Amino acid sequence: MPESTVPWLQSVFDLMNAVATTDARAMATVEGWSRRTGLALPAAVSQFYTTRVRIPLTDGGAWHLPLPELWREFSGEAELLPLGEVLAGLERAGRSGSSGPVADPVPAQWPPLVYFERDVMAVHHVFFAADGTDDPAVHAHSRDPFQQPGWSREGERFSGWIFDWFASYYDDDQCPASFWGPEATVTFEQAEERHPDLPYRNGLWARAVDLPVGDPVLADLSRRFGPARRRSWAGGATRYSWPVPGGTLQVTTDPPDHGGSRADHDGSTGSGVPAEGGGPAGSGSGAGAPVGVWWLHGTTTEVFRRLLSALWGHPTLARTLRNSDLCVHAEGREIIASLRA
Repeated sequence: MPESTVPWLQSVFDLMNAVATTDARAMATVEGWSRRTGLALPAAVSQFYTTRVRIPLTDGGAWHLPLPELWREFSGEAELLPLGEVLAGLERAGRSGSSGPVADPVPAQWPPLVYFERDVMAVHHVFFAADGTDDPAVHAHSRDPFQQPGWSREGERFSGWIFDWFASYYDDDQCPASFWGPEATVTFEQAEERHPDLPYRNGLWARAVDLPVGDPVLADLSRRFGPARRRSWAGGATRYSWPVPGGTLQVTTDPPDHGGSRADHDGSTGSGVPAEGGGPAGSGSGAGAPVGVWWLHGTTTEVFRRLLSALWGHPTLARTLRNSDLCVHAEGREIIASLRA
């Protein structure tokens, strides 16, 4: 099965209106560590730590920063471990079965875990599984009196966990922190005039990680929505965007000759519903079967519902299109649920 050229975190880049490139310095760190240790950082985790993003600003400029720094702009003061500590943690996990500050032993049936994030009160710690998968499961341990204490498994794998995090803070009035937070580097008036262009704050969006989009689908979408704008990424993936009045329709997909679909979130491949992810941004070297990543948005509920309805008949989109349970606006989820009903 050919490797996917679509980034593992493509849904994140779509939500954040970002163009991703490889952070050469961070990539060199990962590659040097891998040569020294013989270990491999999971592909989706590696992409998160080795990607830079470019986000347009409303004054026509652009905001350039590493993806972990963008995460911190939407972190709500949570703590993300730096790359070096994550690499060291993965080494420790290989020797002792886990890494991190939690005293409770990891359940025996779980793989070794690598600590990478905690909340501001240091009572909720998050780990990814060191089990050899490209997009590992995410586990958490909580000592928060308002949550179920002890170990739990998060609902999403790493790429989906990162996406949900951004979705949960996307419409926060103090994010991005450099523009709106208490430690903003610009005045409120300056931020009003020049801030990141984040057009999806009404929550009327849906995404899907689905089958690769071949020529017949591209032709059908162009027949119904007009000629597509096409942009090729360095790794081989292509993003197609169609003109939708009051909305957004774009698909980032592997070349049509790749074929196949990615495994489910539970690791199986039987249902044909692909899981999150793809190869590293700009490299095309990540594992995982080919995919197409869809992004839909409407400026009004009418546009969003009409766009969803128009695409509902494509082979598996009715099952794979979704919003996020952590998006502060529920209307997008409700519209998707009403169509399914």
